[in-house]
Amino acid sequence: FIIEAVELARASKRPVKVIWSREDDIQHGFYHSISANYCKAELNGMGSADYWVSRNAYPPIGWLWNPEAKMPSDDQLALGFGDIPFALNNLSIEKHAVDSFVRPGWVRSVACINNGFALGSFVDELAVKAKLPTRQMWLNLLGDDRHVDPNKNGFKYSNYNLALTDHPVDTRRMKDLINLISDKANVEQELPENQGWGISFLRSFGSFVAAATKVEVVNNKVTVLEMHTAVDCGIVVTPDRVKAQMEGAMVFGLSIALMGEISVEEGKVQQSNFHDYPVTRMNQVPELHVHIVESDAPPGGIGEPGVPPVAPSITNAIYHASKTRIRDLPVNKVF
Repeated sequence: FIIEAVELARASKRPVKVIWSREDDIQHGFYHSISANYCKAELNGMGSADYWVSRNAYPPIGWLWNPEAKMPSDDQLALGFGDIPFALNNLSIEKHAVDSFVRPGWVRSVACINNGFALGSFVDELAVKAKLPTRQMWLNLLGDDRHVDPNKNGFKYSNYNLALTDHPVDTRRMKDLINLISDKANVEQELPENQGWGISFLRSFGSFVAAATKVEVVNNKVTVLEMHTAVDCGIVVTPDRVKAQMEGAMVFGLSIALMGEISVEEGKVQQSNFHDYPVTRMNQVPELHVHIVESDAPPGGIGEPGVPPVAPSITNAIYHASKTRIRDLPVNKVF
């Protein structure tokens, strides 16, 4: 749109204001990178894992200023991928090259969306395999209370440009939050066969966020009944603003998880407006609950951390309600 404004202003020899329509914006804008993640682990018979492999591939945002770029930078990999905090004997994290066919750009929580989805989904799958509650699998994987330094694993970790001394990768705070969300949502309650709870967690942007979602699956239709978010973002100055950010993150996360698909055919984006790129509407919003941890730790981010755990909490809930595992978003490809 900048080039269009310049060309029109030159042709008309006067100032020009260009406003793109929604169709223009959806079909010619910037897009969250398509991504693929591969996860593999070996369970150790004690409700945890000893070995873990994570691989990912997606067009990097760096492509915007370097079209030769094919792999994410260390800063992008630090967003929920290079900082896996589990107590493992061996951990391998790998990135792979991929071409970009549309312009990648920033979406709320950036690469934490895809990395958080892979991590949260896989932990739930491990829990099912080990016949454990998902809460317990998270706690077992996290291990003892400690501060994790991903740099010691040979990874160049930027920690969202925050000092690790002030904003540590703290497994105690993680475990406390997973217990809090599980208790507040009562995720281990008995439910009808067609209902299920799902939980997930991700530390991002200096804050810790867990999500729990309850769904019902009837006649191949998913209805989200209830959502909870628990957040430990350090010192909270204005709780209402934190609550609003978490509520907005849940609604945004619903949209991208359930129906946020962009498809390309012969170089052209197929979606154009709300009729084929829908967002969550008021009558689709479930009960929303936000639980804020009181803390005297330095403040972390709040605008982006609420999004990543939402999608895996939804798809995990769908599995527990229907035994259908969603590994490819959005959900409306299946339901």
